[in-house]
Amino acid sequence: SLGGYSTAAVASCDAILTDESITTSARLDADAFDTYEGPGWERLLRMLFRLFQLALLYSPLALGVPLTLLFGRYIPDLEKACWDYALGAVHASGPAFIKLAQWASSRSDLFPLTFCTTFEQLHDSCPPHSWEETEIILRREAGNHWASKIKLQRSVIGSGCIAQVYRGTITAPGTAKEVEVAVKVIHPGVEHIVAVDIDIMRTVAQLLSAIPALKWLSLPDVVEDFALQMYWQLDLRKEAYNLDRLHTNFTNDDAIVIPEPFLDLCSRDMLIETFQPGVPISAFIGSEACDHVARKELSRLGMNSMAKMIFMDNFVHCDLHPGNILINSAGGKIRMVFLDAGIVKELRPDTHKMMLNILQAFLNWDGIEAGKLMIEHSAETGDGDPDGFC
Repeated sequence: SLGGYSTAAVASCDAILTDESITTSARLDADAFDTYEGPGWERLLRMLFRLFQLALLYSPLALGVPLTLLFGRYIPDLEKACWDYALGAVHASGPAFIKLAQWASSRSDLFPLTFCTTFEQLHDSCPPHSWEETEIILRREAGNHWASKIKLQRSVIGSGCIAQVYRGTITAPGTAKEVEVAVKVIHPGVEHIVAVDIDIMRTVAQLLSAIPALKWLSLPDVVEDFALQMYWQLDLRKEAYNLDRLHTNFTNDDAIVIPEPFLDLCSRDMLIETFQPGVPISAFIGSEACDHVARKELSRLGMNSMAKMIFMDNFVHCDLHPGNILINSAGGKIRMVFLDAGIVKELRPDTHKMMLNILQAFLNWDGIEAGKLMIEHSAETGDGDPDGFC
């Protein structure tokens, strides 16, 4: 039960809090973004040029959307054309916009069905870069004779907003055994596009936060958190570390499969991990194999795995959209495969314990205690009414 997870996790936090060494190699260096930021005037020029590009890209929608609202009932193809153009525009907008659209398309509780079905295509079908560009990266990361180390198929098996994936084989380090692997290669130049788009988001967030009614949303903090997560995805060594840790956390759970990275073979622009077969969860749910029993098992696996990551491990895979979940039903047993661990979340032990204490108060039907804990750990309480809030 969730109550059992919460109680055990609080006890675990008490033990962790006695250890002052809480920094891991996945902690963000606050100065990391300086790699992508030049002098102020250069950043301003990049932002203005990027805004001009985006304005040109989305300007047809300024005409298309009103026309669709006015004449869509008479010209059915008009609405489809608008959605198709919007999808292409997001494709062309770059990683930050694609990542936001990926998240939004998985929230059918917030956005219209047509929106979700249109942009869910971004989960695993972003535009790939060329094989020639991949070869340049492979030579740089694995040496001029990379082909003698990695037998790689040229066809792309998946392309995301940050990188694309190939299937191949390698000889496992320290053995003579040939292992089937997935090789992820970063898109060339992607970090510069991300840097400019993050600058734009930061500027917009600062302007909006000046509006008193929006101050409580902490938009600059939201943008910074998104920016840091995007930054980590630009270094595939971080994803390799995340995969390795998740793989360790789920070692004893044969129903949740995490690809195992070959850490010694990974670099900033290339990641090599064990290949895991399966079909996308959205395709599996739509198939005849997904009967009532299978759906119930999927729900159980999803809930238990998230509860474990949140409450017990304090290390959460935060990018589990449908494109990053495969289902392997070989042998009649359903297994979930979690891919693409570039975005994870780990709270400080004291913050994690505070969250669990609030949850435990709710589970104990003690809303007053939960309210007091929220106020106690709130950054801004202002001149509010604590008694009324609790």
